[in-house]
Amino acid sequence: MPTIKKVTPALIEFDPPLDGPRPLRSLKPEKFGVTDKAIGLVPGNVFTKGIPSNYITEFGRDLSPDTGLFPAIDQNPYNFVALADKAPWSRALREGDAHPHDIFKELSGEIRFTATARTPCFVPAGFPFSDEDKKPDGTKYKTDELRNLERPFCQMRNAQQELRYAIPGASFKGALRSAVEAIANARFGVADRELGTAHLYRRRVFGVGVVDSCTPTGDWVLQEIEFLRDPESGSGTNAYDNRAGLLAQFRPGRDPVRRGTPGNRTYTLPKALAEKYGEFITKNPHYEAHRKAEAEKEPHEKFYVPLTSQWQSDLAQLQPKQVLYFTYDPNTRVVTNFGKNLNYLWPASRSIQDLAGAHFPRKVPKLDLHTDLAEYLFGFVGGDEKGPDGKPLGESFRGHLRFETLWGPRIVDQPTSRLHLAPLTSPSAQAKSRPLYLAPGPDGKSSSFDDPGCEIRGRKFYWHQNYQGGKKIWPKHTFAGAQPSDPAFRELVRSQCPPPLDVLPAETPFAGCIHFSNLSPADLGALLFALEGDGSFDHAFHLGKAKPRGLGSFGIRVEKITAHRMADRYAALTETKGLVDLTHKKPQVLAAFRVWVAAKTRKAPETSLAAHAHLRDFIQLHTWPAKNSIRYYPVNFNQYSWLPADNDERGEPRGPQRRADPKARPPAMKRARDLQP
Repeated sequence: MPTIKKVTPALIEFDPPLDGPRPLRSLKPEKFGVTDKAIGLVPGNVFTKGIPSNYITEFGRDLSPDTGLFPAIDQNPYNFVALADKAPWSRALREGDAHPHDIFKELSGEIRFTATARTPCFVPAGFPFSDEDKKPDGTKYKTDELRNLERPFCQMRNAQQELRYAIPGASFKGALRSAVEAIANARFGVADRELGTAHLYRRRVFGVGVVDSCTPTGDWVLQEIEFLRDPESGSGTNAYDNRAGLLAQFRPGRDPVRRGTPGNRTYTLPKALAEKYGEFITKNPHYEAHRKAEAEKEPHEKFYVPLTSQWQSDLAQLQPKQVLYFTYDPNTRVVTNFGKNLNYLWPASRSIQDLAGAHFPRKVPKLDLHTDLAEYLFGFVGGDEKGPDGKPLGESFRGHLRFETLWGPRIVDQPTSRLHLAPLTSPSAQAKSRPLYLAPGPDGKSSSFDDPGCEIRGRKFYWHQNYQGGKKIWPKHTFAGAQPSDPAFRELVRSQCPPPLDVLPAETPFAGCIHFSNLSPADLGALLFALEGDGSFDHAFHLGKAKPRGLGSFGIRVEKITAHRMADRYAALTETKGLVDLTHKKPQVLAAFRVWVAAKTRKAPETSLAAHAHLRDFIQLHTWPAKNSIRYYPVNFNQYSWLPADNDERGEPRGPQRRADPKARPPAMKRARDLQP
């Protein structure tokens, strides 16, 4: 296989040459299907010819000491803590276990801790500008200018009016809640509504017909068309206009007419399916992106004829003589999905919300027997559901934890350094990559949303990255990179890169305090396990931004746990009475959490926390790597998904003779419990 010998932003040179009538020794960078050119296109990397792009198969000696020899989806910067059960675990074991704020029956007090950075870290101050804000000279800021404005680390003044670096309590609360949700199998604290909509995936279908007529019931009749030769250009006695489909807009110069011959069979396109097409396809954000591109006159025009202003209604509308590509049930000849070109989009049969089930936030939350541990500790908002009288049906609850600001060093004592990172943008469609977001199949291959019994992986957490002991960031994570061509490649995606950050170095200390009330020993044990582990592994905790690029790893140490005897405390004029030091009771409260988890999983009380699969995921993702450990996004686009097969309604990948073959799916990312930190 060819090895890359020389890289410039314009040309990639390699040897031996690619086979063909005219052997090639160089290609343009866009001929490689790589997600990050600064990692994929490096001298020494080996590639293979693929469809439709070339893909990296082996890293050279410049990268392999950090990345490993072969590109692996398992090196993805994030993995997941699995859902421990089909339904979330309630905190309460019996009626009366959930206490409001006016009753004190269990432990109340505070946890004082230190959080010491193990890598450079960044928690942003509020950004003072946005698009169209005025600059000092009276002109307005533009997006590109804002991206070049350095972002400072958060700073606050304490009670002594000292200006210090700080991590807001709310930022820490969110990170800690995510950890508690994972270990206590709670509901998702936050879930985007878009996750309730099934993702659109490509279908590649050569079965084609023309809309013939509409029946009195609203169903459509399709007349088969036979294309005798090339399905793209077609040949035959009749001409069929195929302008209406957005993705059927042809590149300039191509004839938007298909030519074919009517066949002998007809098919039924049900009215309900046609209505779903309008609802789930043309209103999908995927198509909104095309409309935005047209409005902004971006370079997509070099690929497609300009769209009509009413493209959405054109796309959703069915009329006689329109050409449709479709799949059908062979027993009934009823259409199962369709589009207006041979590469059309169709929604999966399930959404993320469908797979998450009861772990999605309740529409009508209440403090009751179904309240989970995270809801009890951190609180919840009542939701939007209202009764016939217009009053909210749900309740809001403040939670039993209160967080102080985490105070760092004084500004005058600790300088920051300027760090310009590689891209940090997230995909426009959340959780769409099936090899990453769906649990592996029995054969280790990627699952599909259309597979019976497919499962979501769980809750996302980022791996901790130990580069040179955590003191530095891997050069390839930065804008400048490591090779001479890297800055030019980064410049091509500058809009996806964050502005320069003022980061604090590793070993920067912060001090914080959590106030708690009405917690059982098991509740307190869950907090301690999320904060610092149980001593069986080198625990690390993420705070701040740029986690996929190796920032924000902290080591947390609980210094003191103080409990209050509430009757004594409120009977005194000061807060000095009724205090009990529980620091030495850490093993006992961790044991209480262990017993609580064992009860939920119906296992023996002495079962260790690490014996539970979801907690093994959590431990691996929260372990500081003992040696050099670098994570990077999958370098090849074909690791994220697959090209659909021809004539396959489920969009399976292409196998031999272009037939559908689930075995041709790419490998899925392994479970965190099966990987090393």
